[in-house]
Amino acid sequence: MPQANLSMSSVSRLMGTALSPAELEEILFRTKVEPVEVKDDELRVEVTHDRLDLLCESGIANLLHGLQRGKSLAPLPEPSPVRTPVEVRVDPATDPLRSHLRMVVAHAPGTSTLDVDLLSELIRFQEVLHTSLGFDRREGSLGIYPMKDLEPPFVYTMERIADIRFTPLPLDGTPSREVGGKEFFEGHPMALKYGGLGRQGESALTLRDHAGHLLSLPPTLNSARHGQVEPGESEILIESTGRNPRTVRDMVGYLLLPFAARGWTFSTVALHSPHEAEGGSPLELRRVEYSPAALEALLGRPVPTEVATKALASFGMKVHSGTPRSTALVPPWRPDILGEVDLAEEIMIHEGLSSFSAEENSHATRGRRLPFSRYCDRLTEVLLGMGYQEVHTPVLISERAALEFGLPESYLRISNPVSEDLGFVRTTLLPSLLGVLAANADFGYPQHIQEIAEVVVPDKASEIGSNTFLHLGAVYAGEGAGFATGMALAERLLRVIGMPGIKEPCELPGAIRGRSARIRLVGEPVAVVGEIHPEVLAAHKIPAPVCWVEFDLSLIWRLSGHT
Repeated sequence: MPQANLSMSSVSRLMGTALSPAELEEILFRTKVEPVEVKDDELRVEVTHDRLDLLCESGIANLLHGLQRGKSLAPLPEPSPVRTPVEVRVDPATDPLRSHLRMVVAHAPGTSTLDVDLLSELIRFQEVLHTSLGFDRREGSLGIYPMKDLEPPFVYTMERIADIRFTPLPLDGTPSREVGGKEFFEGHPMALKYGGLGRQGESALTLRDHAGHLLSLPPTLNSARHGQVEPGESEILIESTGRNPRTVRDMVGYLLLPFAARGWTFSTVALHSPHEAEGGSPLELRRVEYSPAALEALLGRPVPTEVATKALASFGMKVHSGTPRSTALVPPWRPDILGEVDLAEEIMIHEGLSSFSAEENSHATRGRRLPFSRYCDRLTEVLLGMGYQEVHTPVLISERAALEFGLPESYLRISNPVSEDLGFVRTTLLPSLLGVLAANADFGYPQHIQEIAEVVVPDKASEIGSNTFLHLGAVYAGEGAGFATGMALAERLLRVIGMPGIKEPCELPGAIRGRSARIRLVGEPVAVVGEIHPEVLAAHKIPAPVCWVEFDLSLIWRLSGHT
């Protein structure tokens, strides 16, 4: 789950009081935050994927403030009136790369200005959002800029790289020099990492103001001249660009939280774009309807209107009560609130689990493992008693392994596999078990290993195109390993299963011809036995003979009269 390192002192300043690690852990226990570690001033938290707002100091302080004091630290943002409307125009030429853009201007309260505390949090939170919601800037990225030297309207467009002059934002505090676009994209560390997301051929994305000042090269880097925010600013421009309108809107919405928790207000930047109707404005409050009957069904008890209103208000929502349905206005940094079940969860967190009375369990017995699981455990124990070490291998195998033990079309192929070694779904445990033997080829022999695990067999008649079965596989590698050894093991397992088997010769991929067999129960093939071919062993660099036994436990369980 997502994690972030936060400043405890910053959380305490926002709360107006300091909390000990023990107090913090006790309060957060019933929320979606887990304090992983508290050391000196550093608080490392882990949150669920739907609560990215809790990966910044303001989000934690806002949550604690609501739980302790019943009032949100960050009120709903209301658009501030501005003397001069601010606009941004999006050139259709940005369509092939990242054509969606949203902007908001943040205004400091009264005579306050941007301080070091807020700026540090913004930078940390911005990178957290880049990594998580933005998929390392591929789906969305954020930028913040000082408004004092900028002249709206802004223009987001594509320009020839040869025409761009750019002073990159310094990465290590050392002043940077102006460079040409070509030099920047070919040599700057940030351009080498993210430049490909913002350029196409000989053109690149740019964000400029009306005076032609270059603010940034989205999503790569801000300009040092007009894109560097420093303490003392009273107006900050927030922008996000990306490939998905909802992602872009939500990224801006999340970044409003640190400002809102400190009393900043916001004004909308009018968008002129082919996609302006998509996704909505970051300052647009989402309306989620709910009914007392739905809350009662979800929470298991009646929830008075005043209790629901107080709980939701403590987390920054505003409730308009009505009959038969009420409406909650949701802040832009809570895109996870989508329906009644989410509102019920917020009420449960606020009220605390202990306030909901327990109900007596209607079942007289306690839960236990399924009979089939206990059956598999018994077979594992039998093999352990015979010296077979249990292993656990992935269900995915390489194309080479697939070719060794069958035709590629007899396997399910993985689209866009993360590795060439994980490109196919196995139909037998043998490739995985041989992989374990290959990894242990430098150790002594004999070696006995076993596994009970899933295999997946393609089936066009199946609704999902395949069937999954549980197999037992065992291999013996050593000087005395052979077909007779494997058959002796198979007969021992048949006695444990308590069902007689009929053996018949067959040819198995990867086995020596004439040294493999199939075992049937009531006419159904339930097991195979074979001695592995020397060419296969040489390909895996296994220096000892190997025999192999594999049982289809799912089929055996069904044939024994179970469902």
